[in-house]
Amino acid sequence: MPSITTTLPPVGLKAYFSFKDPIAGQIRSKLITTDTKIPLEVTSVSSMIEMRTFDMRNPYTYVYMPLGLTETDFDQDYANDVSIITFRHLGPKNTVSYVRVPLNYISQYSETLDITYMNKCLVIDLGKQHTLLDTTVVFSELSDVILSKLGIICDMKEVQIGEVDVLTQMDHESLETVRQNAITVRKPLSVKYEELTHAHSQLLARLQALNITLE
Repeated sequence: MPSITTTLPPVGLKAYFSFKDPIAGQIRSKLITTDTKIPLEVTSVSSMIEMRTFDMRNPYTYVYMPLGLTETDFDQDYANDVSIITFRHLGPKNTVSYVRVPLNYISQYSETLDITYMNKCLVIDLGKQHTLLDTTVVFSELSDVILSKLGIICDMKEVQIGEVDVLTQMDHESLETVRQNAITVRKPLSVKYEELTHAHSQLLARLQALNITLE
């Protein structure tokens, strides 16, 4: 029976885990990875007694057999009350897999998991519009919102996709009338904030001139 060489990982921990033979290959095969250090999240920690009592599952058939471990391995671990760790693995195309491992078969784990970065795009579908419509007039306001809410300076551009529809001049003018009538003039939040701040300052100055103190 392998000895326990790591501390008990807490539920919710995301870290790189490596495992001892003979189960290391079984785990890599199940999770479809060749990595010896596998990014995993701990979803539960339980004793074998708890697994039998509350989950109504046999730890040998549920944990040890799928890992290629023998009944002798199970008996020794059961006698020593070895904890069972359940891991969640996020694989290719965000496929999720789970694997359960006795604590004494964990070789080691890191304390932190690297954070994955990817290029992100926000897509705003305007539907089919005429090709001369200038969308750049909203770029500045949209950029301000993204910067103020997300703290990101973004690169914005227009992209035309899909099939082309050809409309008569009459149909085009009809659609343009509807679109332009739907336009509302709204001040950006930054402008509204500046106006409110200015009005507040003027109000305080007026109250001070009248010797009025707000408590």
